[in-house]
Amino acid sequence: MLTDNEIIRRVQKGERELFGELHTRHHERVYRYVAHSIFQREAAQDVASEVWLRAYAAVDRFEPRAENSVMAWLLRIATNLITDYRRRLGPECQQWEEDSETPLRLLSPAAEHEVMSAERSRAVRHALSQLSDNDRQIIYLAHQNELSCAEIAVAMNKPSVSAVTSHLHRAMGHLREKLEQSGWFGERESASAKPVAIGGTRQPRAMA
Repeated sequence: MLTDNEIIRRVQKGERELFGELHTRHHERVYRYVAHSIFQREAAQDVASEVWLRAYAAVDRFEPRAENSVMAWLLRIATNLITDYRRRLGPECQQWEEDSETPLRLLSPAAEHEVMSAERSRAVRHALSQLSDNDRQIIYLAHQNELSCAEIAVAMNKPSVSAVTSHLHRAMGHLREKLEQSGWFGERESASAKPVAIGGTRQPRAMA
């Protein structure tokens, strides 16, 4: 089976129909990423579709590298379109839907099995609803999309890996603070309890 980079190279050499294979492989991940930030289903679908149109139009300029994977490139396009969408709609699109199923996408199946009692599920949903869009975005990328920190830097237009790790550390700290404020780490959890298992124990993968 062709790798993503091999498909890109062949598309750039004229086999344009192969671009559809990238869509088949990655359209669900792109849509989930968009839907994590845009909560109206139709709008999320429109933005996700625009990601693919932009990618196809720009494919000849794309240069695959370890840190600039096809997935990171697609998510960077998505990030820019999400930012444009938020800017156009202003506060109308900023309210994160605490009662939606979206936050559960942040949890790996192993983490859901381990920690997601009904009470804890509500606590995590509420805590996530109080985070900034950017904090939720970086937590999602780090713990659901299996990207390296270098790839996250590309996807979120950050200048360096250290900027990603610093932001991710702050975002997880903010999440823990919100959980502590709700009492989740207070009387209900001992001082030795494990931290909330967002995405299990997996960290952003290191570059080879």
